[in-house]
Amino acid sequence: MRGFGLFLGMVFAAASVAAQSHKEAARANVAIAVELCSASYPSSEAWLGAFRAAGFAERVENLGNGDLNHHFTAPADTASAVIYLGQMAPDCTVTTRYMGVTETSQMIGAMLEQRSPGKYLRSDLPGSTAAPADQSPVCAVFTERGVELPELIAISSARGDNICIEDGTSRIYIATLV
Repeated sequence: MRGFGLFLGMVFAAASVAAQSHKEAARANVAIAVELCSASYPSSEAWLGAFRAAGFAERVENLGNGDLNHHFTAPADTASAVIYLGQMAPDCTVTTRYMGVTETSQMIGAMLEQRSPGKYLRSDLPGSTAAPADQSPVCAVFTERGVELPELIAISSARGDNICIEDGTSRIYIATLV
């Protein structure tokens, strides 16, 4: 996971302002969860503690063999995050039922560009061919440049296995490639 410094502080400051709508709350909570998933922490406990401190409710799922999923839910169930810790490399997945893949891809791209201009390579995956060309969804994949173990951020629909359809949901998978 990578560090964000000042940007993470700005996200928390923005989160303390009351959102005017459920959709705005979802957008703010997704941004917070993505920042928390990507930030650098000295330990797994500090990573989990950051979600708790941000007001996310936690439920732990024991997958066996020392593998755990930590499920975090934002206030009003506007977004959720699952942190996998165990025998494999850790990863974090953020989901929401209130933002589509195109909007989420745009938001994540803007966040990354603000935080680290030019550091991430964006690849767009075309969405469902059933939609008219001007309404076809776009799912982005962002890969960190210039590091040995790059961070990967991939956006897809929350309702399918890594598919790109515009159904008003999104899933953001964040992991370091090992």
